[in-house]
Amino acid sequence: MKKGKCNGLKFGLMASNATSGNSKNPAKAIRTRNPLMMMSARRNPVYEFDHKMPLSVGATVSKSLAKNWELESGIIYTYLYSKYHSTNGNGSQELHYLGIPIDIIYRFARVKRASFYASAGGKVDFYLTGQQKDEGHDEGISGSGYKKLEHENVQFSVQAKLGAALTLYKQTELYLEPHIAYYIENNSSIHNIWKDKPFNFGLTLGIRTGF
Repeated sequence: MKKGKCNGLKFGLMASNATSGNSKNPAKAIRTRNPLMMMSARRNPVYEFDHKMPLSVGATVSKSLAKNWELESGIIYTYLYSKYHSTNGNGSQELHYLGIPIDIIYRFARVKRASFYASAGGKVDFYLTGQQKDEGHDEGISGSGYKKLEHENVQFSVQAKLGAALTLYKQTELYLEPHIAYYIENNSSIHNIWKDKPFNFGLTLGIRTGF
């Protein structure tokens, strides 16, 4: 193991995904109030949600500290998509968030052009916009519903990562980070994978360049 030098600021671009999941939710999770969907709710007050893989893209900035430590933050956009269904119809839900992470990074090993590190920190996600759309049917009658989902609570999470980075040219590196995150209950009225499956595993791919 060899100590790294303090290289100042690093800027990066990243893309990330995480695990999908399924959940059973009550009728109040459906906000369109489509009467045909509500008819199903009266018979069976459970909706099956299929939460697709979350997708995130963003930009990061990190500052080298003493020895092998770094502090990283940035801005990350996340798209959450879910499908839901009941005996009388099905629908979809789209949610958009903008997050700000703060992570502390420690590089514990360097081998030629490769470095290995661990990080831990938290993130706050601010709700931007979202919607639900569904199509209900009952005894030959069909009808659609649409609802724009209004203001949503702020979402806090904590996360831990292991990373491997490969230096491509001077201070430019390509990195890969498997991570685990836990999303703290925020008393949201909107059901998504963060609320229904608070433990989440994911993988981040990115590139950083230093100055």
